[in-house]
Amino acid sequence: MMKQTSGKTVRAALLSGLLGLGGLFLLSNPAASAAAQDGVKAMDTKMKSGQKPGAVPDMAVSEAEAMVRKYYQTIEMQPFNEGQASEFFSDEYTNYPKRDIAPGSSVKSSTLGLLRSLSHAFPDAKRKLLIVEALSDNRVLVYFSFEGTHSGQFFGFPATGNKVSFIGVDIFRIKDHQFIENWHVEDLSKLFEQLKAR
Repeated sequence: MMKQTSGKTVRAALLSGLLGLGGLFLLSNPAASAAAQDGVKAMDTKMKSGQKPGAVPDMAVSEAEAMVRKYYQTIEMQPFNEGQASEFFSDEYTNYPKRDIAPGSSVKSSTLGLLRSLSHAFPDAKRKLLIVEALSDNRVLVYFSFEGTHSGQFFGFPATGNKVSFIGVDIFRIKDHQFIENWHVEDLSKLFEQLKAR
C-alpha cells in the first residue's frame, strides 16, 4: 500500500471541491460548477504561495506515479489508440459521482468513448501535469492544465478552430496496476465558453 505523503494542504484544498463532484461533463449544474471552481482556485492559491507536496521515496509510489504519467501520454497519441488506453482501466472501473451510461455499456467503455471524442475534437491536445502526488490507499492525485484547438465536433459544438485551455484534477485509485476508481473535475464552464463561435 502506498504511504500517505505530507501534502496535506494539497488534499485539503482539492477534496473540499472535488469529492461529491466530478464525472466528466457533469458540471453544467451551476452549483456544482461553482464548487468545482472554488476547489480549483484553492489549488491555484497553494501553487502561487510556493508550497509543494512532500517527497515520496518508496518504489511502489514511484511506479504508481509513473503509470499515471504514462496514461496521459497514451491518451494524447494520434491517432487515438483505444486498445492501449483500455489497458489502464479495470473492467470494474467507475468514477464519481456515478453518471448515467447507455444500456448495455459500462463506465469503462463510456470513458473510452469520451476520450476518443476528446482526441477527435482536440487532436493537438496537450495536458501539462502540474502536480502528480501519491496519496493514501493506492491513490494518485493529478492537477493538470489542458490546451488544444477545437478542430472537430464536441458535445454539440461544431469545430470553431478556437484555442481552448482549462484546468482539472483526477484522483485515481489503482488496483492490480489498473485504475479502478477516479474522482474527476474540470473547469468545464470555462471550456464551453471557449467553444462558442467568435
